[in-house]
Amino acid sequence: MRLSATGRPRSASRRGSSAGERVARRTTRGLAGVVVGIAVLVLATLALGCGDSAQKREAQALENASILSATAPLDRRLIKESEIAATPDSAAQQTFLRLWSTLQFGAWDQAEQFFQPGLRSTIGAAVLAQALEQYILLWQATKPRIVTAEVKGATATIAFLARDEKDTVVPASISFQRSNGAWLVSYFSMLDGALQRAVQLRVQSQLEPLGTKPSAEAVRQGNAAAALQSTYLERQVHSKPAGEAGGAGRRR
Repeated sequence: MRLSATGRPRSASRRGSSAGERVARRTTRGLAGVVVGIAVLVLATLALGCGDSAQKREAQALENASILSATAPLDRRLIKESEIAATPDSAAQQTFLRLWSTLQFGAWDQAEQFFQPGLRSTIGAAVLAQALEQYILLWQATKPRIVTAEVKGATATIAFLARDEKDTVVPASISFQRSNGAWLVSYFSMLDGALQRAVQLRVQSQLEPLGTKPSAEAVRQGNAAAALQSTYLERQVHSKPAGEAGGAGRRR
């Protein structure tokens, strides 16, 4: 038996109690560390799971927002030079594909050269370029499929199908006039809407850039722009001799 400083015997139970308390404290601290570790692991797992779910939701949202998500891959949508070269130009088919390819690559200044000078002058070079640019997603969304191509006199008319930026099938047509051995566009049905949109947006930005609804004047000028091609064709018909005008009228 060991004596205390006062000469009294030390209590064995107290020694055992102190040792037990120390062991209990060490055990408690160990369990607490384990609990904290588990909690951190659970929180990290939840965070990763939430992050993964958030990324999936964001990816799905981006996919749904993409108006080209339902179309074919880009390399299948672009017109290849080999396809153009293999297409005959007897009814302006090759010229049409080359024009579309030029539009797909956004070469607006080159695309303008496919249009008759009189039509370019009637529309205005700047407006024509803006209108073509309006439909950049449409040009790149698909390859046009020619349905019919016929020639009457000096006019070639092509009816075709295309898919717009929402992957909707759009029936359309384009007419060419032969000039100095080359086919030049005299009317393009898809251009009317592009002209309307381009002019309306331009006028809106000038008159009421912060307006919450379209300006009446912007709408009026946009509608007038949509009729520019028809105005050009009518002018062409009336400028020809009576016999030619009648024939041209029947070809339209």
